[in-house]
Amino acid sequence: MNHRATSVVVAVSLGCLVAACAPSDAEDAVVPGAADSSPVESVPPATAGPDDGGQIAETAPAETAATDRPAGTDPAPSGSADTGSADTAPADTAPADTDPADTGPAETDATASGAGTDGPVPRLGRVAAAVPTQGATVVHVGWALDAPWTPLAAWTGSDWMSADGGDPLPDESFGAVAIAGVGLGNPLTGYGYGGATAAVCIDDRQGPLLDAGGSNQEFTGDGSYRAVGLAADWDVQPRGLRRSGFDSADYQRIGEAIVTAAGVDPAGGDVTDVVRADLDGDGVEEVFVTFEKITDGGGVPGDFVVIYARYPTATGAVTDEVLFEYYPDEWTSRPTIGRAGVLAVADFNGDAIMEVALWSKFWDTSLAELFVYDGATSLTSVAVSGCSL
Repeated sequence: MNHRATSVVVAVSLGCLVAACAPSDAEDAVVPGAADSSPVESVPPATAGPDDGGQIAETAPAETAATDRPAGTDPAPSGSADTGSADTAPADTAPADTDPADTGPAETDATASGAGTDGPVPRLGRVAAAVPTQGATVVHVGWALDAPWTPLAAWTGSDWMSADGGDPLPDESFGAVAIAGVGLGNPLTGYGYGGATAAVCIDDRQGPLLDAGGSNQEFTGDGSYRAVGLAADWDVQPRGLRRSGFDSADYQRIGEAIVTAAGVDPAGGDVTDVVRADLDGDGVEEVFVTFEKITDGGGVPGDFVVIYARYPTATGAVTDEVLFEYYPDEWTSRPTIGRAGVLAVADFNGDAIMEVALWSKFWDTSLAELFVYDGATSLTSVAVSGCSL
């Protein structure tokens, strides 16, 4: 299989078909699912593209350039497409949403704070981040409320640490547990850790079981991670999420350029998800696009899945960054042939800036990866975890 990763070191757990990765500044390592996340600055094109998130006009040029592949890796190079934006800076208030009509999934406001606010949003400038909590919390991922939750990362009160790094995780500082996921709508609340644990992997790693506390909310996944849970005393989703732009010609063109740069034919690829969220509260939504081709009946060479981010600015510039790309080089089949998507966008350490979590699954192995935002044009991976199911 061909895939690329940044900021990870591969470790194989006994009896567990998973690449469990700790953050590192090392060169790319082979791991199912992650991608080169070197941002590419956009250049102004002749015409404007669709309006990203009801904020500013995005554009994509006819020609794109691939990013150089770091040395020491096997898969074919892939890169982010050069994209641009309108030449003029936006006004103090954002224009009305001009996304093309969608024929894919209906646009949804994923949280109450985003409900009914599809129109102009004032440009606030970047909101000064709150001080991150000095307490400790562990970020878990799960595929069902009644299943044990897999540790992904921990906020120690001052820094991030990977749950798979080998060091003991800190004790939780908070009691109430919130659960966030792009498919859940509003975060689920009213949960806690009851003290019981159970194995989350065949290597007998343990994860907590939730105490519902009388809540009747529930979700069930297909073995892929579907939500993120953490103990917190803050609003884990301070700004709303929404999903729209599935039929954007620009998003399609950028996806095709990324796949072409990897040496794969993009024919048959489609935009299958678009998640919009204002990560840092500056009034401009960042955009996360999933572009994929999966052959019915099983993955074959020529299939692919790519997740890329778009970072518009108030000046009209747009930077694109590939977060994940996967290209199988041999036939694979059930139970899962290799899929990925945006898992959650939420504030995992109380600083009012939202982090991004991705899920991926290959064969019977599920992975999750946590990214933190630099407030401008890049997300940095701080943890990867997962397990053979």
